[in-house]
Amino acid sequence: ERDIAHDPGSQFWQWADRLGLRDSRYPNERGPAADTTHPAMAVFLDACIHCNLCVRACREVQVNDVIGMAYRGSHSKVVFDFDQPMGESTCVACGECVQACPTGALLERSLVDAGARPAAESVDTVCPYCGVGCQIRCHVDDGHVISVDGRDGPANQNRLCVKGRFGLDYVNHPQRLTVPLIRRDDAPKA
Repeated sequence: ERDIAHDPGSQFWQWADRLGLRDSRYPNERGPAADTTHPAMAVFLDACIHCNLCVRACREVQVNDVIGMAYRGSHSKVVFDFDQPMGESTCVACGECVQACPTGALLERSLVDAGARPAAESVDTVCPYCGVGCQIRCHVDDGHVISVDGRDGPANQNRLCVKGRFGLDYVNHPQRLTVPLIRRDDAPKA
């Protein structure tokens, strides 16, 4: 149900609204406990619909092959490596699975920490880290970057590295320089 959804603004809930779906014909069962062992991402398998988009994003788009499906029937679930917690797996934190997930089963930790509040606006820009020029979309709320998605650009084709997707928290760090530092005459280098 939407009131207990991890990401009420996810693509899944947008489609449910568009189709006018309010109730589920399936019983409300709690899935596995949340996996918050990864420093950048959180896993909520109780929201997983087994669409395999995260598996394909990891395996076919990023070619990391960390995520897969395991077990059979009603016991099947998304696993990392050999059913390890995400933080103990060989995940390189590219976040492609997070961007692909339509339900909020895989979320950025920044969204979880912010209470999955929706961003007030989205700003298209270029990643500030290296010189590759990856196109990004920053989701901003009250002047703070909440999350980052990759955009389709010639350098990245919607993909991002760990720095581009999860490393923009420095923008609002209290120790960030906001005015230029100019050496004074009474404060020599030595």
